[in-house]
Amino acid sequence: MRTLLLVAAVLLAKHAAATTPDQLISRALEHLDAERYALTRTYLEPILIDPRLSAIQRSKAFYLRGYTFYLEGLYRSAAQDFARALEFDPGNDSALNALAGLHIDGDGVPRDLEAAYRLNLRAARIGNPDAKAYVGYALLTGTGTAADLASARFWLKEAAEGGQLGAKLNLARSYRAPYADPPDLPTAVALYEQALAEGAQDALTALGYMQLEGELGQADPKLAADYFRRATEAGLASGMTALAHLYLAGEGVLQSDSQGFALLGRAVAADHTPAFAGLAYLYQTGTGVARNDAEAERLYTAGAERGDLLCQLRLAEFLYARSDELNVGAALRWFKAAAEQGDASARNAIAWILATSRFDALRDGERAIAEAEIAVASNRSANTLDTLAAAYAEAGRFDDAVDTQEQAVAALTDHERAADPEYAERLAQYQTGKAWRE
Repeated sequence: MRTLLLVAAVLLAKHAAATTPDQLISRALEHLDAERYALTRTYLEPILIDPRLSAIQRSKAFYLRGYTFYLEGLYRSAAQDFARALEFDPGNDSALNALAGLHIDGDGVPRDLEAAYRLNLRAARIGNPDAKAYVGYALLTGTGTAADLASARFWLKEAAEGGQLGAKLNLARSYRAPYADPPDLPTAVALYEQALAEGAQDALTALGYMQLEGELGQADPKLAADYFRRATEAGLASGMTALAHLYLAGEGVLQSDSQGFALLGRAVAADHTPAFAGLAYLYQTGTGVARNDAEAERLYTAGAERGDLLCQLRLAEFLYARSDELNVGAALRWFKAAAEQGDASARNAIAWILATSRFDALRDGERAIAEAEIAVASNRSANTLDTLAAAYAEAGRFDDAVDTQEQAVAALTDHERAADPEYAERLAQYQTGKAWRE
């Protein structure tokens, strides 16, 4: 096969002089449409060195070759070609958007949401509809840039008018809490219904959650279930996941663990990341299915690797409970992944392990203090103060440990103080100049 491709490349090079660059690119596109990626690159090779090409044509050729690499999962090569495309034409909006996508997922380049936003903003200003939709989403959610509701709506409207149904859904979302204060629910509903009429079935799930959460008045789980059922019938995994939780809770439908399990299984089979934590929990607890810790761990791991925060937290707790050094170390890594997503409880868990682990290699008092201070700043409570005190003790700052632990004890209710005597035990230990060990 390799020999045939080399022969084809030689023949193409000889034929290139009699063919315009645009014609060669057109033929390469025919092979790309037919999913013959290696042959597409064979046609592109002589084009990339053709002296007749303009900078814009050469940029397009590099982008196309990079796109074939991307489709085959060769992300580093794709990133290199997208960058080369931009060297020849900084205004190649397709290359800007594609390189941004690699930064969003961390494929072939470092995961960098700020870089992704900047690249997509350049592409959006040129007119790329996908980039407009992403920029609107980023400005709405504060992803890679500061949140800016007015600017988010500008770009989302631009993208929606260009036929981006996902942008219309996010535009509707922008009129709901917590983005709009006060919310403009009639506008949100109208936009969802427009998107639904145009074929965006995901609007069904959004409208269902509005009913479930009482955004339109009194919560109506039964009507929410109807929306989620319609979404499920349309094949939407988001609807399956939402309906599954209603069955498990018995809200709006007759309670059924087996129905919940079946729906979550379908959603996971459709690779819907938010369903992984739910299905894993059912296996972990034996709800609607025989208990299976190995399957629970597999599902938590799969969801965690996809970036699901709840899976990362539950997997970390799952591993930490095993208590051996290897698993506690793995738990620490997953807590760090959750903390990078802004979860304060993960920061507190990291600090606790760094401060109190019985494994010397895992303890680090100064790092524990830094993590615990972030957790306390986010949520000052008996729990986070208790962790900060343990961190001070591990670092040898026993006066600070005693003072902070006294604050932690004072923050407990009488019932909590009686139910958890370890708070007082830790205080007594710090008063004697000893750190706490789990």
